[in-house]
Amino acid sequence: MEDDDVLTEMEEEKINYLLSTKYSSPIIQAKCAVAGLASLQLADFSFERRFGLNPHVTITNISGKKAWVILSPAPIVSVGSVGVDNIANISFSTTGDYKCQQFLLANHQTSDYELDTSQIYYSVFFDCDGTWKTPFKNRKINTRKYNINLLERHVENSMDSSALPTL
Repeated sequence: MEDDDVLTEMEEEKINYLLSTKYSSPIIQAKCAVAGLASLQLADFSFERRFGLNPHVTITNISGKKAWVILSPAPIVSVGSVGVDNIANISFSTTGDYKCQQFLLANHQTSDYELDTSQIYYSVFFDCDGTWKTPFKNRKINTRKYNINLLERHVENSMDSSALPTL
């Protein structure tokens, strides 16, 4: 886990407060208190979620800014063919169309999103006085293990999205 992923005590308190007001169950509140160890906050440990049967992610914004978030599934890769012509040829293929989810998340808001797969990429853009800045694009996350927290330091480490190089 990177240093960027570790929450400060104040960040942990803010997130736990937001989650406790959203989820009134004492069991869920206790899980949130225990799990709030990283900015990619540990996900609830339900059987369905841990085994990818009900993929979803909770995103909490305590950045101080509005955030535009884009979630996209990681491609599903399957073996297309196997051959022995030149000593083991294996071809992989991806299947299906992939749709991104895009949404605006206000400051001090938390929201749940259903996913097609538990392995996703996400990009975040913060509205900084009319300029959209991003701390990262296409960051991969395993939503069976982690949720996403948008923090003030992510805004501080953002750069103008128009100045980013394109691939």
